[in-house]
Amino acid sequence: MKKYGYMVLAFVLLCGVAHAQVRQVTRSTGGERGAIKAGVRKVPPVAPTASELATKDFIAVVADGRGDSILVRWSPASLTGWQWGNKGGYRLERFTVLKNGKVDDALLRKPSLVVDTIRPLNKAGWEELMRTDERAAIVSSAIYNEDFKPVGSNATMSAMINIKEQYDAKMGFALFICDLNPRIAKGAGLMYVDRAVQPGERYLYRISLADKGKQGRVQPGHVVISPAQRQQLPKPAIVGIEWGDRAASVVWDIRNDVGIYTAYYLEKSTDSVHFTMATDLPIVCGSANKAQTRNAYVDSLTDNTGMVYYRMRGITPFGETGEYVYAAGGRGRNGFEILPVIKSGSTDSKTKTATITWGFNQAFSGEVRGFEVLKAKAAEGPYTEISTQLLGVGDTVFTDKAPEASNYYKVKAVSKLGGVALSFPYLVMLADAEPPAAPTGISGKVSDSGWVRLVWRQNGEKDLLGYKVFRANNLKEAFTEISHAFLTRNEYYDTIEVNTLTKQVYYKVVAVDINYNLSAYSEPFELKRPDIVPPAKPLFTKASMVKGGILLEWQPSASEDVVKYVLQRINKKDGSSKVLLNWNPQKKPVSPELVDTTAVQGNMYYYTLTATDGAGNATTAHSGEVDYETGLRKPVTDFKVIADTKQRTVTLSWAYPGSKVETWYLYRCKKGEPMVIYQTLERDVTTWVENRLAVGFVYQYQIKATLKGDVQTQISRVMEVKY
Repeated sequence: MKKYGYMVLAFVLLCGVAHAQVRQVTRSTGGERGAIKAGVRKVPPVAPTASELATKDFIAVVADGRGDSILVRWSPASLTGWQWGNKGGYRLERFTVLKNGKVDDALLRKPSLVVDTIRPLNKAGWEELMRTDERAAIVSSAIYNEDFKPVGSNATMSAMINIKEQYDAKMGFALFICDLNPRIAKGAGLMYVDRAVQPGERYLYRISLADKGKQGRVQPGHVVISPAQRQQLPKPAIVGIEWGDRAASVVWDIRNDVGIYTAYYLEKSTDSVHFTMATDLPIVCGSANKAQTRNAYVDSLTDNTGMVYYRMRGITPFGETGEYVYAAGGRGRNGFEILPVIKSGSTDSKTKTATITWGFNQAFSGEVRGFEVLKAKAAEGPYTEISTQLLGVGDTVFTDKAPEASNYYKVKAVSKLGGVALSFPYLVMLADAEPPAAPTGISGKVSDSGWVRLVWRQNGEKDLLGYKVFRANNLKEAFTEISHAFLTRNEYYDTIEVNTLTKQVYYKVVAVDINYNLSAYSEPFELKRPDIVPPAKPLFTKASMVKGGILLEWQPSASEDVVKYVLQRINKKDGSSKVLLNWNPQKKPVSPELVDTTAVQGNMYYYTLTATDGAGNATTAHSGEVDYETGLRKPVTDFKVIADTKQRTVTLSWAYPGSKVETWYLYRCKKGEPMVIYQTLERDVTTWVENRLAVGFVYQYQIKATLKGDVQTQISRVMEVKY
């Protein structure tokens, strides 16, 4: 317990150091405003409204390939999402989007890998991890709220806000520690190493909350990557070092590092060989401003006499470090020297020119021979001289008559002894209120599982920054941004709900330039959601015997997208089936009733009615069972009567194929008299010869049979002969 108490105290102290670093960065960027801060730019109103740009909580995901594996890291964007993830865990799904160089939509219908619940370690697991890295105690304490003290019901608003801020700080620092050590990130349930990958395949990973009750409140994060797609780690771009009185302000450009590095190690040396950490903790960027292009750290020096050298490298969310970048050495300066400082920059939209002004310590004006103005497209250069001649000591204003859309300027002070001193870069951008063209040519596909891939034509503007994607369920509602960062490629992957009655989903794309001018919306692009919901089930309302067959009545499906009905009869005795009706209600409506006259008595039947929609989804209704039995069968039709006048005989013959006859009943009468049973015959008898008939009369005959199962045929038609 003593050790835990020490680590919690360390957490508080480390938070204080981190806060101090941020304050130092702020002081540095503000103290020499002209040397570090980019020129003031006018940000025009954006095209989408604020409500359209607002998005719900989400999970941010990054990934990196290792050839034989893929590392996946994620983090909720809010304290609430983080707490839900700590409690219920996360669900990881992997879909194969590319195999053998081809996109196969069938592979997107079902994940090739599912990890149902990735949770933080239990306390015993954290204790094991603390043995190798004491910082694990900080993360464990933040996850399990070991120092949590409930707030009373009568607590003040300031007390509740204070506790909320404490939790925000805990979450931020815990996630920071996870960035420094991948084992701690795994322990926090925020990292997964996928070793079941195949060369040449490309995967889409989706991370969501494992608790289904919370999934709708936190948007899943996803990332597309292949095993061979390893992030190249650039060297940090140190813009320069401003040497002050027992202080050095190290400034570096962070634009190429966004999405790669989360923090930086800054080291210093007095001999350019042996380096030690310049800070107790890695340095985190001190602003969340999207427009920020650089960061700075002010380091304290013991004196101004000795040479000091710096080197820096970045740290990724996977705990990896990039290559070192080495900065030129220097020493502290006693007071201000010749170093020029660009104070302001402005543009003239009428003349399309850019003007900068600068200053320097006038105490050293006697040492200055003049100034040169340099320009580059990027802060790190390369710079070219644009002043055609050396400017005088009194010349502290320069107008660039041919500026680009984006211009980085430096002023070089040239001393009379031949030395030079360069100002820090200063950004001046031409006022650009003209937005990019609206994106065109949007196309896309959606898989049965709800994966969406959108592509569109690449915009041609040179100052294009990226794209934003918006989505809506119908054209009458507001479109909401679903891309959480500027997209640098003209494609986007999305996931949509498919188990819904909403049939369409709509997308719009907006282009953004480096001045944050937003284009008009693209034309809305409609995608049909995959239809996996079967039609409403039809209903049998009657299935009963009537004269001549079985009467069926039904109610059709209430769904409007049914394109096919199939009515079948199933014989329960032998399982055989027969299609009675097959129709498309869109083309040929059918009356919802039928008398099945083809049913055979002595069988037990039931009926099915299957409704199928245009997507092939089907639903089937079943009737009740019908015991089709009246006790009567069809009459004997193969019944013949032949008279032989020479032999003075009448021969009768009959047959009833397909049934087991028990007894035959032969009827006879003179025409006009009642028909009566004349003979009762055994089953095997199928002929009868009459030779005792009175001449001159007309005789009539009929026959019927009793069959096995206590049923009988109907009496046959009358056969007549004149004797």
